[in-house]
Amino acid sequence: MCALAALSGALGSPAAVAAPELVERDLHVDGLRLRLVEAGARDRPPVLLLHGFMTSSTALADLQQRLAERYRVFALDLPGHGQSDRPARPLTGFYLAAAVGRALEVLELRDVVVVGHSMGALVAIVLAERWPGRIRSVVAVSPAGFAFDPLRQVGMRLLARPAIWAAEPALVYEIAAHGSVVRFGDGKRADLEQQLRLRRDRDWCRCVASAYRTLATSDLAPLARRAKRPIELVFGARDQALPPDYRARVIAALPGAPRLEIEDCGHDVHRDAPEQLIEVIDRARARPHGPPDGARR
Repeated sequence: MCALAALSGALGSPAAVAAPELVERDLHVDGLRLRLVEAGARDRPPVLLLHGFMTSSTALADLQQRLAERYRVFALDLPGHGQSDRPARPLTGFYLAAAVGRALEVLELRDVVVVGHSMGALVAIVLAERWPGRIRSVVAVSPAGFAFDPLRQVGMRLLARPAIWAAEPALVYEIAAHGSVVRFGDGKRADLEQQLRLRRDRDWCRCVASAYRTLATSDLAPLARRAKRPIELVFGARDQALPPDYRARVIAALPGAPRLEIEDCGHDVHRDAPEQLIEVIDRARARPHGPPDGARR
């Protein structure tokens, strides 16, 4: 009896519950190959995760597994990043959003909560304006793209050159590793190692430089105000990449948007405060929304 009770307890313990499996495959969209990672039961509500600059869906794998316990969760490597194709054209916010929007069409997904981190938030906000018929709401985590101050823009433009990303490992390290309060966690270390290996790929360096130029030159404020889907803002109070004056400009651009600033949290909110971020995603999913006026497919 005791042995049976012990076995029952072990089977019911959290340690005995396997984490949801992440299934990777290629998705072909208008001649472009995108790496797609999927987890969670097919009958659950859909969530799409979009990673930030210079990283990949790998950066969001832990968050994806946590969310897959209650959602069907997709994560894409954006064009020019991770294991997706490296297109020859500039990686503007509109081009990246068009690729993701077409991916949603190919996957036949609707009513999707899109969670974008940093540059992924830029893409998600463009999606909310251009593809509202596929989107339920956007959770913009540490959102890039709302116009950095002029001096910083000049510096970023100077760095938006492929040769710099190929030749400066210290720069790659700082961009990849500075964002999280938990600087040297296993996930961040794996991310960093991948980026340092990719420095040897000229096409990757070209794409990274192009995406960095997009971050330097974008001003999402007018487009974000036209978005036909709700946008919720999430910031880390200790974000070194997005200083307080920048965060204030984002809030001023979207004064009616729900927002949360998390203490003891850096740029990588999904690493530093995953449970709080999941609570925000749950609220975004539960919040009702109306029909998409003039929505595209």
